[in-house]
Amino acid sequence: MDFRKKFTLELGITLLLIFGLAGGIFFFASRLSASAEEMTRVRAELALRSKSLNAVAALRSEYDMKVKDRLKVLVTSVPVKDQLINLTKDFQLISSKSGLQTTFTFVGETPANDLDLGKVTFKLSTEGEFSELIQFISTLQNFYYLSSFDSYSLLRGKESSVLGTRGSVYFRNQIYGELSK
Repeated sequence: MDFRKKFTLELGITLLLIFGLAGGIFFFASRLSASAEEMTRVRAELALRSKSLNAVAALRSEYDMKVKDRLKVLVTSVPVKDQLINLTKDFQLISSKSGLQTTFTFVGETPANDLDLGKVTFKLSTEGEFSELIQFISTLQNFYYLSSFDSYSLLRGKESSVLGTRGSVYFRNQIYGELSK
């Protein structure tokens, strides 16, 4: 009987150890599998972030190479509002070089904001010879500030003709100048 008790006791302890070890192996195997899946997910996320970071770096490089140079050109051709104080004199100077008389009339102003350029709207009445007025239209088209000319009306006379022009000169907020640096 002693032998049976001893055998049963040892068999019970052995089975308990085997089940404990098997349970421990299954527990650690499942934790290891979950950790491996987590590591795979984190690695994929890291690869995606790395790819995104490379794309941002490429865009920044392209911006530095292309956009900044073009923005500098735009900033020099689009003045701040304060630079348009002598706009009347600028048009009179251009017309006097062509031998024409110009009258400048301020029509209105649209203020600039962070997204859009502002504009000063004006009318020009220019008097002179017909051929010089035609040349003056070309000169206006090449005006050194960003501008648009909405309408031209040309009245041909025997001795002198009159060119009526309506247009706008655009201006920017100071912040655009700071972006180009």
